[in-house]
Amino acid sequence: KIKHPYIAVMTTDLYHHFLIMRNVGTSLAVMRAQDGFLGKWKTHPDFRRKFGDDVGMSALNLVEDVNLCHNEIRLSNIAVHDDSFCLMCFDHSRPDVPSNALESLVLRRYYKASSERNMMYTIAQIGVVVFALDTGAQAAEVRDVFEYWLTEQQLKLRLPHSKHQKGPNSPKSRQRRSLANFDAWIKSKGGLIGTVFSETVSSAAMTRESKGYFVCILDAMLA
Repeated sequence: KIKHPYIAVMTTDLYHHFLIMRNVGTSLAVMRAQDGFLGKWKTHPDFRRKFGDDVGMSALNLVEDVNLCHNEIRLSNIAVHDDSFCLMCFDHSRPDVPSNALESLVLRRYYKASSERNMMYTIAQIGVVVFALDTGAQAAEVRDVFEYWLTEQQLKLRLPHSKHQKGPNSPKSRQRRSLANFDAWIKSKGGLIGTVFSETVSSAAMTRESKGYFVCILDAMLA
């Protein structure tokens, strides 16, 4: 199923539409700063599994069932109420990924629009969210990671051999720390996550992944 907050659409005339939404809680961007929330996230496997069902599976089903990529899976666009999560803000949902993501590191293996590319972008966005919750990373650090891996920004930052190499176009000190922390988180999760966030994957590798492949990645990052 696809879990969303929308109940109905009201139309007053040809140009004005209003969405009626149910209250699905408070955004993770706010909740993760509340006392006890990150502790619960880190120590309650059922809470993490509910995130996987409500957010991860819902976003993958959005691709599979209606051919839409959410494209805005961020802390601010995920609500939580008690032990329930919900994706919000479907305004940027499209049949393809954003134009500034086409040359991103996580999508280099894909030559054209496909459900696999949409699912890869979806699971990568979720990975950045889980990294933020697992590590308590600050907003600037999360932004550094998102821009490097999920946008074309890395083309401006990256040198031919390594993002850790110094030079006129290399990442700044804060960005290097952010990326190093993210690398450490990836390694802590095992090899399957590394197939998503890899600088060495061949552009011809694995271009026909099934939904089950992405579900396995989701399970691994939430384990």
